[in-house]
Amino acid sequence: MTDHRPALHRNHISPTIGVLRAALPIWMVLAGCGRIGFDAGGGDARVGGDGGPDASVGPPKVVQHASQAVGNGTSIAVPLGGAVGDGDIVVVATSTSQQNGMPTVSDSQGNAYVLAVTAETVGDAVAAIYVTTAAAGPDTITCRISVTDNIHCHVYDVANATTVVEATGTVVEPGPALTVMTSGAATAGSYVLAYFSGNNTMATFVPDTSYADTEYTVSATIDAAFSEDRLVATPGVQIAAATASNSITFVNVIVALHAAH
Repeated sequence: MTDHRPALHRNHISPTIGVLRAALPIWMVLAGCGRIGFDAGGGDARVGGDGGPDASVGPPKVVQHASQAVGNGTSIAVPLGGAVGDGDIVVVATSTSQQNGMPTVSDSQGNAYVLAVTAETVGDAVAAIYVTTAAAGPDTITCRISVTDNIHCHVYDVANATTVVEATGTVVEPGPALTVMTSGAATAGSYVLAYFSGNNTMATFVPDTSYADTEYTVSATIDAAFSEDRLVATPGVQIAAATASNSITFVNVIVALHAAH
């Protein structure tokens, strides 16, 4: 069933596997789907709490994802709709206006988040991706800044992956054609998340057709953010693309995280 509400918040959970969004307008591609993305073989085994390799587990899979944005606040909370699995990683992409400084991330489980990648440009946005290993149970993730302004917070619960960063990349570029790539190679089966952020844009986005699990937020102050993910099929430099609805400046980041198997 299509959700016709404004795309300020998305929280997707469903049994659908391997959903790949077609290149549709963003308000069409963001109707719910959640326990989606990547089917883990070999049963329901999960990465151990230490994030180390485990040959018994399958490839990474996205269990659930959600997002929230606020136009005037110092924090925004994103509750996950289902319980996080023991040893899942939680990957958080966040952004705000550059003059506010980089957002920080915490959660209701008390997990410590590690910064994986960040980028910014004066007068526009600052964007970052954080990662942690979670315990089993409910979790609400909060993104914070030190002043009252816009904040975007996109959250991905991923099983069978680790917090080990294989490669990252950043770019500051004008729209509408956006591309961000890793500066190093990623191995086959690793998990990739790309995040695109724009300040004062009211932009919408068309996703890369090789990516899935899209999240989109736009705040009351017309700042916008978009995220998409996939598994690495071919080892090497990873590239993510999106098409924005305007040509202002965007700050984009990407990370590849090592699989647990």
